[in-house]
Amino acid sequence: MRAEDHASAVHVAVVSPDGRVGVTATRPGEIRLWDMATGGLLAVRAESDEVVESAAFTGTGQLVARGSWSAKRWTEELVELPDAGEWVELAVGSRMRVTDDMRLATVVVPAGGRLLVGHDATGAVHAWHHQGRTVHTDPYHWLSPRWSYVDEQADQRLLCVCDDGRLVVSPRPGRLVVLDANTGAAVRTIEAPEPTALAGHPDLPLVALADRDGELRWWDAASGEPLGRVQAHGDRVRGLAVAAEGLVSASRDGTAALWDWDGALLGRFTPAPADRPRVPAGRQDPHELALVAGTPDGKRWLVCGYGGQVHVLDGELVPVRHGQIVAAQGMLDVDEVLDAIAAGGAEFAAVARTLAVPGALDELHGDAHPYDTDKVIARALDGPVRSDDPDVVEAAALALIELRPNRAIALCWELIRRVPGIAGRLLADVTGSEPPGVDGLLEQLPRVDHFTALLVAGALAEHGDAAVDALCAALREFPPGWEEIGHRVVWAVEFVCPRDGLQLMLTSATPRARNIAMDAYSSAHRDSRHGGLKPLYDSEELDRAVHDCAVRELAATEPGYGSRDNQYEAMYALWFCFDHADAPLIAQVLATTEDSGVRSIGLSHVEEIFQTDPLFDSGLLDALRRTASDPDESCGTRTEALRYAAGSAREEVVPWMLAALDDRDRRVVAGAIYALLLKDKERFAARVAPLLDAWEDTDGCGWEIGEARDILAGEES
Repeated sequence: MRAEDHASAVHVAVVSPDGRVGVTATRPGEIRLWDMATGGLLAVRAESDEVVESAAFTGTGQLVARGSWSAKRWTEELVELPDAGEWVELAVGSRMRVTDDMRLATVVVPAGGRLLVGHDATGAVHAWHHQGRTVHTDPYHWLSPRWSYVDEQADQRLLCVCDDGRLVVSPRPGRLVVLDANTGAAVRTIEAPEPTALAGHPDLPLVALADRDGELRWWDAASGEPLGRVQAHGDRVRGLAVAAEGLVSASRDGTAALWDWDGALLGRFTPAPADRPRVPAGRQDPHELALVAGTPDGKRWLVCGYGGQVHVLDGELVPVRHGQIVAAQGMLDVDEVLDAIAAGGAEFAAVARTLAVPGALDELHGDAHPYDTDKVIARALDGPVRSDDPDVVEAAALALIELRPNRAIALCWELIRRVPGIAGRLLADVTGSEPPGVDGLLEQLPRVDHFTALLVAGALAEHGDAAVDALCAALREFPPGWEEIGHRVVWAVEFVCPRDGLQLMLTSATPRARNIAMDAYSSAHRDSRHGGLKPLYDSEELDRAVHDCAVRELAATEPGYGSRDNQYEAMYALWFCFDHADAPLIAQVLATTEDSGVRSIGLSHVEEIFQTDPLFDSGLLDALRRTASDPDESCGTRTEALRYAAGSAREEVVPWMLAALDDRDRRVVAGAIYALLLKDKERFAARVAPLLDAWEDTDGCGWEIGEARDILAGEES
């Protein structure tokens, strides 16, 4: 008979708003539905095409599951039809893209199901509209979030909501930031330790935190006032959930405990035998309890472990269903491994023995979450790399590189920036020989593998002024082989002479050098994942040099300028150094370019142009008209043209915006409805209201239609 419990560690545990259905999932993609009243298994669903990263219920009882690259929802309320529902792409789009290097990382659904609140790989928090049962059919329908909150980089997998979905709690280093769920504004900051688990009260502005020492604390999220704390366990707390009358914690010690809001112990569940076998250091114990979720009234609790076991407990933690361990071999415990690396000494030696077992590192690479890279960097920089002993720094860095070789570039980039002399030491370790001098390092730059090239660039910077002179001389010539190693050249420039080096590339006669320089400048201004590149290039002189180079590329008035790739990078770079005097040039490029990429990036400047001068034209209006009405253009670009045209105060845009209401492409019609309401709600409400009333969910375009309905309802768009 097939076991009802999971065959691998439970990764997700949630309970429906009415408390009737519990959902558990594993990273391999298996989802199981449980009857919370009886503990019985209701259904098994397999998402074999992608990992299940997270799940949450909407206020109406629909389940939202986030996979590797998309979010999906159940078509029916699970509490009514657990066997009949089907998965469909979520209403906000099959993919929710912020930029090319970001993706949705979790899903939290406030009460009512109006917003999906998640986060991306940079630690930024975003909220998207959830439009009922609308389903997008366009797999490339990228959507912008309704709001975004950007702060210093931090792992946001513990992001939670409280107070009936009104508040979002975002963990940051040394603090919790409380956000207004409707606007994304920070309303409170609470000083707090690094959490291992975080949970919000379903009805009250209350947030509870657990830490690696087994202590629980809770605060009033609205005021920041501390409400209580208790030493709940003797080891790390893995899971935490709150209900009306108290909270339940699940720990690495193999127990779950129930506490009231005064810190009194009301019950403890101890399924693990006292004489359970000891597991190797750094490996998950199958007996450990890792997740907990509860019904809003606290009468049922779903408690799950690393052995795949699923326990259903009553309000006093008495088992209604006693789960069984199926996965006898635990995976590597990333948190424990990282703690041991940071601690060094005997702890790291014990974990190192576990990592030395053949196949152990491969197992970790396949199971670890991308955020573990950030943890590696943060904990390494707070741990042994702060040591005054360079041997300790070097040993810790090498251990981290071995642990996550596929992510070692991000780690070493940080180490080279912050730890003097580490690049040369690591380069000697990796290559087995002492690094050569400046000329030899420059010769190696295009010849070695990508990771070693980073160390070469870092070691080059350790030669001081000699490296600056040699690199600047090479940048003036820009050897042909360097055209294919753009990232490596940028690393060398960043470490050795960021501003002077970039300016030399911007004035180079080699188009590829200018392309690399503009891309590096844009990346520095948009990407803060590695501690922030922007300060390296923070210079008005450099801003002007980038601006002038971009203008020359777009105007293409000099020989060697104006290639498609360089025009794209130039248009992108102008985002960060735009001058309204550039508006006629932007209009000219939009009117003449045949490249859809350049046109799409160029459209993003239109909003700023009209904000400065709503009556601006210079051919821009005609370019927008032709883009919006071109059936061969992508629907996304056409709707962008309509939306940006709404910022113009000229009457000439109105006829062709109205004409778009009759377009054959329903997505363009949706864009036109939204754009007309943005332009003048009072004037066009009567014209578009019947179209909105008749709009069927199956027509798609939920985002534009949802925004349009919000405008008519008087809500801010």
